[in-house]
Amino acid sequence: MTDAEIQITLLPSRESITAVAGETLMDALLYSGASIPHECGGNCACTTCAVEVITGFENLSRMEEAERDRLTLEGKLIAGARLACQALILNSPIILIYNRE
Repeated sequence: MTDAEIQITLLPSRESITAVAGETLMDALLYSGASIPHECGGNCACTTCAVEVITGFENLSRMEEAERDRLTLEGKLIAGARLACQALILNSPIILIYNRE
C-alpha cells in the first residue's frame, strides 16, 4: 500500500480493500471487485448502496442535504449511515458494514 492509498475494512467479512482519496465508497468497492447494490447508478435516487460507517466517519466528505433527505425518506438515517455513492473518501482508516448484492 502506498501513501496515496487508503485502507477500508469491510464487515462482517473483515476483508480489506484499498482506495484512493477523492473516489466514492461505491467506486472503491466496485473497483476492488466487491459487489454492492446500486440500483440508481450512483445518482442519490435510492438507498440500495447505504452503508454503516463504524470507524472513520470523519475520513469521509460531509453529508450533503440530498443524501440526508434520501436516507431520511427511506428511514435509514441512523448513526454512521452513508450512501456509498455520495461519500467521498478523504483519509484512512475506514471500517464499514455494507450490504452485498
